[in-house]
Amino acid sequence: MGLISFVKSAGEKLFGASEAKAATADDLHKELQKHGLDTSGVKIAVDGDKAQSRTYVDALIMVGDTNSGVNAAGFYDDDLIRGDDGWQVARRRFIQVRVAPVGDPA
Repeated sequence: MGLISFVKSAGEKLFGASEAKAATADDLHKELQKHGLDTSGVKIAVDGDKAQSRTYVDALIMVGDTNSGVNAAGFYDDDLIRGDDGWQVARRRFIQVRVAPVGDPA
């Protein structure tokens, strides 16, 4: 599921599917924060049936033993298109900013 689909689905489930009752961006942001999801790094520019988004990612990725892993950060730059089934990612590019080891890989 893409970011736009996730946000739309989450909004419909949390606040109702009726457009008259649609959540504001602030309401959705606050609800997602309760679940540990940070949406502050999401930027979206819509132009008709096309859009561009930039999402900042700061992830802690642990390996199976949970004693070590990496902290990775960067940006997803997406080109989106609106089709019959809603918004889809047409092109995605990841721009790596940082990858640093964490923990003790012993």
